[in-house]
Amino acid sequence: TYTVTAQDGLTSVDYLVTVTVGAPSADTTLSAFSILEVNGVINAESHTVSVTVPYGTDLTTLVSTFTTVPGATVAIGGTAQTSESTTNDFTIPETYTVTAQDGLTSVDYLVTVTLGSDLAAFHVALTSVHTRTDTSWLYTTESMDAFSTEIGNLQASILTVNDSTPQSEVDALTSLINGAIALLVEVPGPPA
Repeated sequence: TYTVTAQDGLTSVDYLVTVTVGAPSADTTLSAFSILEVNGVINAESHTVSVTVPYGTDLTTLVSTFTTVPGATVAIGGTAQTSESTTNDFTIPETYTVTAQDGLTSVDYLVTVTLGSDLAAFHVALTSVHTRTDTSWLYTTESMDAFSTEIGNLQASILTVNDSTPQSEVDALTSLINGAIALLVEVPGPPA
């Protein structure tokens, strides 16, 4: 009960205040997840998260940033997790358990972190293509035709390569580009 007294000091009114606390939430939503500022892909139906970090990243000491509903807790194997603080080893997938405010409802999210592609060899192959075709007058017409056909077949695939492209695809494209380069047959230059 709160008593409010007027300025005159004589008049007062009592107010009864009732506070009702709602039932704790059973929401276990993991609404955001990232590592090294790379946003993870959350599949709410299968309760999975996948994150592709830059090639060469040490997967043994990564810190995740995640968002849940207020009051929910997150743990890995019973060890409490704090967003932007707890370090984990992601060389194998980790299971994040999100427990709702109610303390009863929980959902496991399987988090898989993979390394992005090593694009160095791919870029070397593309640079070689550029360098060799800039001097195309040194090559036979037949070899240039064969090379053009091969590169034309690869062009759509080449344009889609990025850090998220699986390493096996990058390796395969690099091999195909190098194979196309091998089709170029140099014509002997004029005598010195």
